[in-house]
Amino acid sequence: MGALNLPSAADLERLTRRVRSVSQRLEGIEDGVDRLDRSLTSVSGAVGLEERLEAIERSLEAIAADVEKLAKAAKPAPRRRGASKPRATAPASMPSAPTADDGPPGETADDGPPGGTARPAGSATAEATTE
Repeated sequence: MGALNLPSAADLERLTRRVRSVSQRLEGIEDGVDRLDRSLTSVSGAVGLEERLEAIERSLEAIAADVEKLAKAAKPAPRRRGASKPRATAPASMPSAPTADDGPPGETADDGPPGGTARPAGSATAEATTE
């Protein structure tokens, strides 16, 4: 058969095996393309997801603007200079340091009578006893 340039049975068998092999490979490629198509279809569903996320972001921005407006409206008015402020006083357990005008430590000018003589703490005055 070689002289007539015709294929032998073995040549036909080898050719059949190669065609089957190519066919199987082609089916594998088709399966891969189908999987790729399905994944691209699911990704296109993500476009809807992106639109939903953008809508949520717009809602959050609107809420943030509302909160900012409320915060500005809730700020207390600034105090005027002449407004009374609570004055800090030294605790009773911490007497102030004596000065040259003061008497013994712990007594101030307001503790004594107008004459300047100091009375012991707890003593009654003559005016208090007569009333």
